[in-house]
Amino acid sequence: LRVLVPETFGAGLCYFTGSQQHNIMLRVRGNKRRLKISEHGVFTRVGEQRLAGALEEEVFAAVGLPFIPPELRENAGELEAAAEGRLPALVTSDSILGDLHVRSDPTDREGSIEALAREALWRGLTYLVIADPSPSRVGAGGLDVDGLNKQGNFLRDLEQRLGAIRLLRGVEVEILPDGSLDHDPAILAELDWVLGGMHIALDQPPERLMGRLLRALESGLVDCLAHPLGRTIGVSGPSARPEGLSLDVELMLHRARRHGVALEVHGSPERLDLPAERCRQARRARVPLALASGASAPEELSRLDLALSMARRGWVEASQLLNARPPALLAEQRQERLRRPSTSVAVGGVLEEAEVELGEDLPALAQALGQEPLPEPLRERLEAWTHGEKDEALAAALELRGDNPTQQAFALLWRGSTEVEGKG
Repeated sequence: LRVLVPETFGAGLCYFTGSQQHNIMLRVRGNKRRLKISEHGVFTRVGEQRLAGALEEEVFAAVGLPFIPPELRENAGELEAAAEGRLPALVTSDSILGDLHVRSDPTDREGSIEALAREALWRGLTYLVIADPSPSRVGAGGLDVDGLNKQGNFLRDLEQRLGAIRLLRGVEVEILPDGSLDHDPAILAELDWVLGGMHIALDQPPERLMGRLLRALESGLVDCLAHPLGRTIGVSGPSARPEGLSLDVELMLHRARRHGVALEVHGSPERLDLPAERCRQARRARVPLALASGASAPEELSRLDLALSMARRGWVEASQLLNARPPALLAEQRQERLRRPSTSVAVGGVLEEAEVELGEDLPALAQALGQEPLPEPLRERLEAWTHGEKDEALAAALELRGDNPTQQAFALLWRGSTEVEGKG
């Protein structure tokens, strides 16, 4: 416990909620202005006159910066973004309308759902997605078709009784070892929300695990990948995977965006998946995220706060979160995806086939675009693409590098031309 006098409180709060490297770089900015910054305040180097310290905003203002939220204080570009006016407007709890993944307690399905709904109302949520596991997960209380139908009838009745909350029919369908989904496609198409997750046969080679995910993404039936990295935290033995499965995250993001599938940010302390750094990666790739508590008891709805915290640490804004959208808009987006033709591919060697589909190894191509000088064959491809020639692989690789592929292409060409002029 640290107790600070009021005139140093802001400086102390700023210092102890920032990473070491963030604080160092903040002091470097201060040195350039002949200022001394510490947990005690901001002082002039000559005479040590106090200039700021009572409020965090004062500390940042002293070095010419707007307030930087605590979640961003990692020396991960936040100081530069603040200086250039590019800090994100981080999502807040006020923007969260619903929880996109809760589940019933198998020992008391209807009672647990009603308890969850009443707690959600108390917390100010306007909808919940009830997504119990699919049939193959018997030990987790998986629901067959009859169980789903019975649950759907109960949800409609409970909605009418409570009156102020939507209860959406969902399922967490298992992505089976061959990449198929553990429910009849016709049944899945009737639901309000379908999560796809992998819980079995996780010892498959990485390329087959990746193939399973790609097939689910391309099925047109999945709205969101549940705990996409397969992280398990705080457990021992072979099921412990604090870093998650060995997956090609860049390819996952690319395909998720192409097929309009969201990635879940699961707030369970045993999951915390996606983690913050992957949330930021998804933000750069413009892939929507869905916050979820995974709650099966009322008190577990507070896990939504953990999911929100990870999203904020990942620089996520409300516009990227599906939880900030009303159920009607989610339904509209789902129907649009269901109308698209499926592009599923066979699972045997799916990773290789998926890359061949676009002509080459996308991460390698994205890396090649960062070479200086730009290889001449790649420069010619960029020129042709900017003049309207179709090149899906090149466009996908540019997407992997960040926002606005067209702008990137012109910037790369411009950089190359200035290099040539400089040599001349």
